[in-house]
Amino acid sequence: MVTKKNQAEFHSAVSFTYQLNFDPQRARYGTELVILEGSTEIPDNTLSNLSEEIGRPANLTTVVIPNTITRIGSYAFQSASRLTSITIPESVTTVDIGAFRASGLTSIQLPESVTQLGESAFRGSRITEATLPNSITSIPPALFSDTQLRTIKPPESTRSIGSFAFYQTQLTDITVPDGVTSIGEEAFQGCSDLMVYLPSRFKAESITTTVSIPMIN
Repeated sequence: MVTKKNQAEFHSAVSFTYQLNFDPQRARYGTELVILEGSTEIPDNTLSNLSEEIGRPANLTTVVIPNTITRIGSYAFQSASRLTSITIPESVTTVDIGAFRASGLTSIQLPESVTQLGESAFRGSRITEATLPNSITSIPPALFSDTQLRTIKPPESTRSIGSFAFYQTQLTDITVPDGVTSIGEEAFQGCSDLMVYLPSRFKAESITTTVSIPMIN
């Protein structure tokens, strides 16, 4: 339980204010970040900035995002290993490069408002399940690489899948939407038991990979 509150503000090129709630007896095991209403973006490198602000690792376990936020900055919560879940509001349109890289997230559901995803946004996290909205047209490079991802259905709006997008995940099957026109290098590399279901116009050799992956047209 939170028994003490610490409130601080730092200002950048965007509007961002926050409150940190923590239990002094258990601070290293959990900190709650409450982003205040009126903030419009979560700045780049937020976690590392917070740690510098309070003079120790922030060890975030909870992040509360108001519906005024439109962008989650690059590497905002990188290495937030104790952050296992998060709710992203409908106001967010951009989740930038490496935003949750190597975090503790075990699943993610992105709202339909999200139109831009940065590469490696969830790379190296603990994600096993992900839901992408139909507002996404491109799955960026290394989006879920080096995760435990087991379940995902790329939205029908998808037009491209970036290099290493699903590199070394635990996927066992994936259906590539009909609208996809390009699949990047080694997008499915390292997925040892993966079956890829391709649109009928695709040929297996159009996918660049260094291992043999069963594909069905």
